[in-house]
Amino acid sequence: MKHGLEQFIDEAVRLELNAAAIYAIFAETIPEDASFWAGLSWEERNHASLLKTGKDVLIPSGQFPGEILPTFIQSLIDTNRWLRSLVVEYSNNPPDRHTAFATALKIENSAGEQHFQRVMATPSESKIVSIFQELCQDDIYHVQRIREYMASVGAENISAGGEQKRILLVMDEDTVARLLKTILATEGEVDTVYNGRDALRKIESHRYDLIISGVEVPQLDGIKLYAKAKENAPDLNRRFLFFTGNLTPERLSFFGAENLRYLAKPSTISEIRETALSLLAA
Repeated sequence: MKHGLEQFIDEAVRLELNAAAIYAIFAETIPEDASFWAGLSWEERNHASLLKTGKDVLIPSGQFPGEILPTFIQSLIDTNRWLRSLVVEYSNNPPDRHTAFATALKIENSAGEQHFQRVMATPSESKIVSIFQELCQDDIYHVQRIREYMASVGAENISAGGEQKRILLVMDEDTVARLLKTILATEGEVDTVYNGRDALRKIESHRYDLIISGVEVPQLDGIKLYAKAKENAPDLNRRFLFFTGNLTPERLSFFGAENLRYLAKPSTISEIRETALSLLAA
């Protein structure tokens, strides 16, 4: 367990340093916003230093507050892989101002950053977490501060990632829903519902780039939900993914006839993410 916690912290530190490196590139290449990006870069490095100090000082005594880290390490690993690719790309080909703002919003909405910011902004009964919060009290609310700065310079209409994806999770198990949301948080805005009726209402009022549904969800099961939603969206099979632990011959036949993708429970985080990303990219 100790080794696992250290791994988590190391990935979290890398995330903060990768974000700092990207913001430093923005500060060097976008003069009109240089001081703003330099400030964010310094804050990310401060977060990294705090985590490293916590690892060195608190792990030996068993006092490191694990709640400041995300639940799943793969989300940190995937985000770091993406951030490192951006460091390489932007070092060779710096982005324009629009892309910089959009990228920053996507970074701050990523699983690791969003979790850390949320914990730092939420009152806690833990004395250790409270100390972390006090040390970070001037360094949080990054999404809010980025948007406020964007508004002050007339760039408030820029969205995260340029083309923000919308994902709908239709699950009857909260634990599974939270896992999927953590895995996919870096890819766009994720909505979650726990029955087919609510899902249908969502689908009728919004266009989702990806819908991941269980089969045995209450009120309107996943197959009936798909059939209803398909009436107004003939291409729905390209954006629909079933996630189920009960693959009966009848269900497999239905998936094949509709050319639908599916994942069987349990699936690895990598399998879930790879399948979801392939549908989002289609």
